[in-house]
Amino acid sequence: MPKPKYSLNYLLPIKKRPLPNPLDNENLIKIILNLPKPKHSLPKSKRPLPNFFDKEKLIKLYENIDNINIMMACFVADISGLRITEVCNLKDIDVNLEDGYIKVIQGKGKKDRIVKIVNPLWIPILRKWRSLRGNSEYFIPSLNENNRRLCSHILSEKHREYLKKAKLDDKRGKTKHGHSQPVYCFHTHRHSYATNLLRWGFDISMVQQQLGHSFVSTTMVYNELSTRHIEERAEKIFGSEKQNKIEIPQDVNKIEIQQGIIADPMQLLQLRLARGEITPRKYNEILATLKVGSEIKSEIGYIG
Repeated sequence: MPKPKYSLNYLLPIKKRPLPNPLDNENLIKIILNLPKPKHSLPKSKRPLPNFFDKEKLIKLYENIDNINIMMACFVADISGLRITEVCNLKDIDVNLEDGYIKVIQGKGKKDRIVKIVNPLWIPILRKWRSLRGNSEYFIPSLNENNRRLCSHILSEKHREYLKKAKLDDKRGKTKHGHSQPVYCFHTHRHSYATNLLRWGFDISMVQQQLGHSFVSTTMVYNELSTRHIEERAEKIFGSEKQNKIEIPQDVNKIEIQQGIIADPMQLLQLRLARGEITPRKYNEILATLKVGSEIKSEIGYIG
């Protein structure tokens, strides 16, 4: 029986129809295989380093805040790293001053977490605020009513006003929507808290837990800030590499003659080893001789 000229698959039920073979179209396969490979991968968007308040800027900001509710909201963010909505939603019952921790309920991503108050000197300030504030369901109540929560929009707006009074309202460019982007905002208190934890020696995993980050890679950006601060501090104390750079002449024999370049024989020995002028074995022999000589000198000095 001759085969039908046209396929009758469309008459079959949907479940019994044969699946289309993607390799049928040979021309399409050739086109796909011959597509030119991209020369370079797409550039990854580098996340800018967050800003933080140093001691001078933080004092300057607090000196210009004249509302106690806004001041305490900033203080809570500075000692706990809470986000602005977490500060506004924080209830009085979730601040345990006896055991020294803050319980965040339904934070970002609808997650709960425990934030330890790491410095016990902060607890008396929170206890004093609680007594001044009076009875309230929220730890930082509204500016007008004690039984209502502080609105995050009002807190953000007031914070911008105080930043302007403190002359900390610098801009760092524009966003993708064309709005001016401030250098500092309320979220900067959270950045400052995380950076301080790393400066004080807390492990990166502990900082991640305190901030409530899902991934440690999010927290690692503060490690870079802490490292940069250490480098700046070290440069301020000891000077930069350019300031302390020592020009070493090519002739090693001149080092012993010129004053102020290398007066220590140990440095001279290490330099000669680095340049390959002496072998490691010879280096160890001379090193042992120098150590014995220094011990003898110390003993003579002690006796005398």
